Amino acid sequence: MEWATFCKMRNTFEKENKTLNLKTFRSVTLLGAAIALVGGLPLAIPAAAADGTRTQESQEASRLLREARTSARKLAVTTDQFQSYTRSKLNWRTHTEKAHQVKTEVNALGATVQKLEALKAEAAPWQQEAIQNIKPIAMELAQNTEFVIQHIRDNPQHLSQAEYQEALANKSELASQLAEVTGDFVSYGETKRTLEELGTKLEVN
Repeated sequence: MEWATFCKMRNTFEKENKTLNLKTFRSVTLLGAAIALVGGLPLAIPAAAADGTRTQESQEASRLLREARTSARKLAVTTDQFQSYTRSKLNWRTHTEKAHQVKTEVNALGATVQKLEALKAEAAPWQQEAIQNIKPIAMELAQNTEFVIQHIRDNPQHLSQAEYQEALANKSELASQLAEVTGDFVSYGETKRTLEELGTKLEVN
């Protein structure tokens, strides 16, 4: 997926949803999932799936979520390395190389998010929730990366500015959050399938 297309997706999303409390989301979602699995209660699902017509898990969506988890973990390492540049006196060319490495990894992640979005209507409720909550972080990462690249281009001799250093710190935090969120959803899906298989084996209703 081209960078311009990914940024266009970002702008569309920003009009739909201005804020997202990731920490609250993780706590509420995982707690609700645990209650649902143990107590047999139905999970809250997106309005599009509220009629109960979609309950079967999409294997392709699960595969893409695992792919997103791998990409997010890789990106978390890269952005952490990039942030470490603020503690050194590396020149702007080194910053530019790392910024474009981040851009490449964000693009790869964006392509996976785009594929997940295309599968959303076919996905199970929990997969739809995963897509809905991964997308905003990916969009913000794209915006952040665009800002960083532009800053280096316009101010190559001013990489010690607080605004730039805060952008790198924010990028690292976003990538870590994305890795955690995708990891949590993948773990949830795997645990859910394991419990369902055990329930079938033990003939538990």
